[in-house]
Amino acid sequence: MATGIHTVEIPVDVQAVWDYVSDLEKWATTVPAYKEHEIINDKQSIWTFEGNVKGIKKTVQAQVDITEWNEPSNIKFELKGLSDNLQEAVTLRLKKLMVKQQ
Repeated sequence: MATGIHTVEIPVDVQAVWDYVSDLEKWATTVPAYKEHEIINDKQSIWTFEGNVKGIKKTVQAQVDITEWNEPSNIKFELKGLSDNLQEAVTLRLKKLMVKQQ
C-alpha cells in the first residue's frame, strides 16, 4: 500500500483550524470529485465521488469511519470503498508552531 505525508503550515490558531476540520459540513464540497455525502452517525458517513476522464464518467461510493477523535489535535479515519476496491487510513494532526519573535 502506498503511504505519504503532506504537511501544510498556516498562520491560524489551532482551535480555529479544529473548528473548521471537525465539521465536515464546512469543507466536504472542497474535496476533489465530491458529489454528495450522507452522515449516518457521529462516527460514520457515506461519500459519493464523481469524476470524468476523457469522456468516461465514474461514480464511486465510500464509507468513512472515524476511528479516533482527540480535540483539538488529531482525527483518524478509515475510508472503505463500497462500489470499488478502495481502502485507506488517514490521520489529520494539528499542532501549534512556535513563531520566532523578531
